[in-house]
Amino acid sequence: MSRIVHAILPDHPRILVDCDGVLADFVTPCLEKVFALTGKRFHHDDVKEWEVPIAVGLTPEQSAAVYKAMEVKGLCRNAQAYPGARDTLDWMRKRGYEVLAVTKPFGGEHWVHERDAWLIAEMGFHKHEIQHARMKEAVVGDVLIEDSGENLRKWVAAMPEGKGVMIPREYNAADAWTGPRKSLGRDLIEWLDWELAHRRYG
Repeated sequence: MSRIVHAILPDHPRILVDCDGVLADFVTPCLEKVFALTGKRFHHDDVKEWEVPIAVGLTPEQSAAVYKAMEVKGLCRNAQAYPGARDTLDWMRKRGYEVLAVTKPFGGEHWVHERDAWLIAEMGFHKHEIQHARMKEAVVGDVLIEDSGENLRKWVAAMPEGKGVMIPREYNAADAWTGPRKSLGRDLIEWLDWELAHRRYG
């Protein structure tokens, strides 16, 4: 039997959506902590590789200090959404797709409950639609929308009938991911509509 959800619920394909780097801007608050530590100012698109502090020249020890500083109360709850994030989710919902947020917990005592609050208030999720997962490949769905090539490769290996799609950012431009890259908005929605219709009806 297929592990893909649309084989069971043909009218409600399940779309798994990462949060940081897809819906929420993790890079900018990280760079604010870099500035607080070093006095050096960087901007979102200056980051050309995955580990933000390393990408702007910090040592591993400084990087650990930056990430520790991000565990403060309010940082996750006050995250800024990427342009088009909420509209893209609403378009998916209007099409009858089952949309789940699948997010890897960061650190500290505030992150998980603040992430829940942010996803509910800013992105329109219900709490039961939010999955905190360190192993995203263990979450079953039809499509995974991610900014991490590593997560996409692991998930597609575990869900060979599923489809992964990368949201393009400067920091993942050099990633070896060979699957589709689609921006939030019409580009992603049109790809989803075609892909899911093709798989359902041939």
